[in-house]
Amino acid sequence: MFLLLLLVALVNASLVYDSRVMKLNAYNESNAIHFARLCSVSYCKHDHIEQWSCSPCSFITKPKHLHIIADAKEYFQGLVGYSNDRIIVAFRGSMDVKNWLDNLTFTKTQPWKNHPNVYVHQGFFWVYESIGKELITALNQVRKEYPKAPIVMTGHSLGAAIAAIATIDLHEQYNISIEQLVTFGEPRVGTKGFVEYLLKTVPYLARITHWRDLVPHVPFRWLGYLHGAQEIWYSEDSSVYKLCDPHDGEDARCNNQFRTTASIADHLVYLNISMSHLLC
Repeated sequence: MFLLLLLVALVNASLVYDSRVMKLNAYNESNAIHFARLCSVSYCKHDHIEQWSCSPCSFITKPKHLHIIADAKEYFQGLVGYSNDRIIVAFRGSMDVKNWLDNLTFTKTQPWKNHPNVYVHQGFFWVYESIGKELITALNQVRKEYPKAPIVMTGHSLGAAIAAIATIDLHEQYNISIEQLVTFGEPRVGTKGFVEYLLKTVPYLARITHWRDLVPHVPFRWLGYLHGAQEIWYSEDSSVYKLCDPHDGEDARCNNQFRTTASIADHLVYLNISMSHLLC
């Protein structure tokens, strides 16, 4: 009888685990919209976010134990808080996308010495370093309140790149596991080694692109940069999406088909949500 009960318990535990894995590895548009709303809020001024009085704030409930992390020198900002049964870290992009693209350089750096084949864009890593200590402080404070809550990283544009780097760095330096990485309009962040290590580090990655968005095309592949799968590519009006090749982040049937007709305008709206400080 004891053995039978033990077997039933093990089977039930297995079903719970399998259900969790399936949940992690399935794209959920409602969750993506929630994450996009937080990315949109992250573009607003510190005081307006703190008071939850910004225009994008009206579409979403204020996260509990909200922390705003920022570095004035890089003019970069993010949010950490508890929302919808998760701890969520959300980063905004550059306040001037065109100027950022015009000044984008392509130098690589090797941040994690135990992984000699993992290279990332040096400029992106510098931005991450500028808020890294503030991020871990805020994250640890929220984790004290919700120690069992899964952590989700998200970001738009430059913020998407920082979210990807943070996912690995938190794992490397602090043994903190990120359960989902969901990004919007992410540029290429690093080399093939970076992509491979990222996919081993996070259980679920969704790289959302919008129609002819220009930013996912840089930095260029011929310089050694590569996207990770899986891309979720949205139509022009964001009414439908396509699950791109789950094994190839450079699927030529998705955003990559528009290399010569790419658009900045498509970068500023994701899931019909504005990604800009202009509406804050």
